[in-house]
Amino acid sequence: MRKKVFVILAAVLFVMALLIWFGATVYDYGSGVFNASMQLTTNEATSIAATTGRLRLQGFDVDAFHSQYNHEFVQIPATSGNHTIPADYLTLPQSESAGIIVMAHGLDSNRRSHYPLAQMFLQNGYEVLSYDQRSCGDNTAAYNTYGYLESKDMADCVAYLRDRLGSDARIGVWGTSLGGATVGIYLGSRQANQQIDFAILDSPPSSMTYLLTRTMKDMPLDKPIDFLLFSGSLVTRQKLGFSYADCDVTAHAAKTDVPVLILHSKADSITPLFMAKDIYSAIAHKHKTLVLFEGDYHSTLYQRYPEPYIMAVLDLINNSAD
Repeated sequence: MRKKVFVILAAVLFVMALLIWFGATVYDYGSGVFNASMQLTTNEATSIAATTGRLRLQGFDVDAFHSQYNHEFVQIPATSGNHTIPADYLTLPQSESAGIIVMAHGLDSNRRSHYPLAQMFLQNGYEVLSYDQRSCGDNTAAYNTYGYLESKDMADCVAYLRDRLGSDARIGVWGTSLGGATVGIYLGSRQANQQIDFAILDSPPSSMTYLLTRTMKDMPLDKPIDFLLFSGSLVTRQKLGFSYADCDVTAHAAKTDVPVLILHSKADSITPLFMAKDIYSAIAHKHKTLVLFEGDYHSTLYQRYPEPYIMAVLDLINNSAD
């Protein structure tokens, strides 16, 4: 009898030791994946001063732009985190506008990176709130989360505008690359369905898991990719409260009632074409448009194809007003 009890106890202790070892291994490798994947840029690398200089070299004068339109710097309190959301609120000299666009930039960018596109919106009667996404520009929130926590900041920006402008104001959202994922994930929220009138996704990714898998395939790894993704997802949930599956843009876009325009390059090598098609297919309603452009261009479609880009955007805006 004592021998049997000893054997059972030894087996239990072995299983417990195995579980502890496995848990420690998962956490160790998961932490490595987390650290490598959740801080892809920094505030220093995406400074406002550097972007202003680059725009000047491209022939865009930020000072002249600010003098042409009303420019107000605002800091919006974040409800998900202990940071504020820095934003440029750009309004027309006249008192009335057709509405306002909330702009979410991509990785390695900031709130001024897409000022030329903001100018296009302003020229067509739409004011702009362009804000810094997390760990970019002057937004001091830690981590880049493939649009998940960034979508919380977008929700705060929309809530700020609703409080400021009232329920009658037309509000649209625009995002490119990582900002496209921000918009896509935000679209699945109740607030988006209730408070915005249209959404524009430029070169959006659809799957964080795919992007991580593609990156890992080019790395010398000592563990299977599936195990690393599993471990990284668990640690991400433990640290930040969401898993990789929660960053699936298609799952969120499937919940939207908002009119959506998706703009994408046919040969985009950063966010392949299937991503835009997957998001488009996931949207259940008919008020959606997918516009494709030639070439391997990512997040530069407006610069490459200004006229068809503007036409597609204005078609969405005008049709969503019906």
